[in-house]
Amino acid sequence: NLKGYAGFKKETIYKNYELLRPLIHTTKKEILEYNLQNNIEYRNDQSNEEKRYTRNRIRKNILPLLKNENRKVHRKFLKFSEELYSIENFLENMTKNALTQVYNSDKVNLQEFKKLDPLLKKRIIEWILMQTYQNEIDCITNKHLQNILDLCTSTKPNQWISLPKGKIARKNYNYLYIEEKNHSVPYHMILENSVKINEQEAILKVEECPIKKSNYILRINSKEIKLPLHIRNRKEKDKMEVKNLHGSKKVKDIFVNEKIPLNKRNTWPIVVDDEDTLLWIPGVKKSQFDKNIDEEYDIIYKYVISEEKLDEYDE
Repeated sequence: NLKGYAGFKKETIYKNYELLRPLIHTTKKEILEYNLQNNIEYRNDQSNEEKRYTRNRIRKNILPLLKNENRKVHRKFLKFSEELYSIENFLENMTKNALTQVYNSDKVNLQEFKKLDPLLKKRIIEWILMQTYQNEIDCITNKHLQNILDLCTSTKPNQWISLPKGKIARKNYNYLYIEEKNHSVPYHMILENSVKINEQEAILKVEECPIKKSNYILRINSKEIKLPLHIRNRKEKDKMEVKNLHGSKKVKDIFVNEKIPLNKRNTWPIVVDDEDTLLWIPGVKKSQFDKNIDEEYDIIYKYVISEEKLDEYDE
């Protein structure tokens, strides 16, 4: 980036201290002459003589050639550096303003992101990667950056790409996330009374419920199914006889139609009976076994989730 091309600054804020380079405008020749005139002892770093370092080859072989053309060429480099930092400061302010428009709660709003200039898009992704990787940012290459930018413009609603250090960039419809790769673990629970699935989800058995229609409520007749009920995550070929559909539908297709985020599909709870017949995808769809409030039933379950998870689902 421009900071890299610009090189050293005279003053740099680094973490919790300020780094000053008061001699950045002074040549080595001037320093040596000053030392000689004032009888100041100094030490040489022997590594400065080793040709295996790029900086030394540039200093000893290339810079003298440039100075033959213009003995003050180093001043031009300093001026160029200052110009680059001036441009970088301007772009940094623009990037911060753009971030407030497109980035919130660890996600990028792709609808707003697409309106930005390509340079600002690139800088916003760079900024997010810097925040994510910090001291490990060296593992990110230009290829990773371009892959993320391509992901942002992809026409596929759900897609993800791998990143170093066990992270992924994930597009979920109108949002982009950079997060830890989710390794879903199969789970299975018996559902009799109430079950806490995790810190954000639970299925409760209730005596009565005035709500007539909701995918968060399941009413069933125990005579039509095989008890006990079970809660598990989905299997590859799961199908459900969807209520009012008069036919079966793959759970995978239900998730796609209902825009369930790709990274949540493998952990979403599925309620089945003891013969593994699908009865309910809580919060999403119900099967033909669900009863209307005016029909005969003897079991009622309610799906309860936190506001935080509800917000995720609404997105």
